[in-house]
Amino acid sequence: MILQNAIKRGAMLCGFLAAICTSGAAQAAPILPAGYSGLSLDFTIGAGFNPITNMVVFVKQSNGGDGYGRSSLSTAFPGFNEFTAFVPGGGCCGVAVSGFGAGVIAGLPGDPLGPVINHLVVFGNFSPAQLALDYTALFPSISESKWVNDLLTTPLGTPYPTADYFAFISDAKAAGLYGVNGTAIKAVAFSTGTVIGTGSVLITLPATVPEPMTLAMFGAGLAGAAALRRRKSKLA
Repeated sequence: MILQNAIKRGAMLCGFLAAICTSGAAQAAPILPAGYSGLSLDFTIGAGFNPITNMVVFVKQSNGGDGYGRSSLSTAFPGFNEFTAFVPGGGCCGVAVSGFGAGVIAGLPGDPLGPVINHLVVFGNFSPAQLALDYTALFPSISESKWVNDLLTTPLGTPYPTADYFAFISDAKAAGLYGVNGTAIKAVAFSTGTVIGTGSVLITLPATVPEPMTLAMFGAGLAGAAALRRRKSKLA
């Protein structure tokens, strides 16, 4: 069990170290570094809402590991947004297979007067029934205020507190919030359960590079075709 936990946490850390969140102005497949896969959250936030800060994209990887990506530019504004976590390939992390996201919004319409309230925003595969539930029903293992504090105060380059991170993604998995390629998602602000945006998950796999033997056979085929054309030319 200790070894399994170490492997799982190592896979998570690998994803954290190599994943980067970016935002784009147009909906399109991201350009990936060589050998990387990517999981994008493409979504539109409704007009009239405050920006969503400290965005993070959580990724389930084909080797069973968990990773996440974030950056200093991780703010979503009303209108279209695209955030991508880049996942390194190979034995470290495999490829991205599913994911969801989270962020923080300072204040919602209807909040009481007084100090601004920070709310958690979750981008995931919510069912209609889940939209009627409050935060604690979906995330019983960690309080909203604790996770919001983690998102706001954990410096870039530093992993989120391990126990909090695994508690949060475990609840998200149990609730079925991870989406595969093409899954429709909703941006839900808690603990009121307010839908403030909609979008989808886009998974981009690494570009396929022909194996050396395939390239050699392809080259031999081209050479043979060229020789055949030259022979036919001489016969003519």
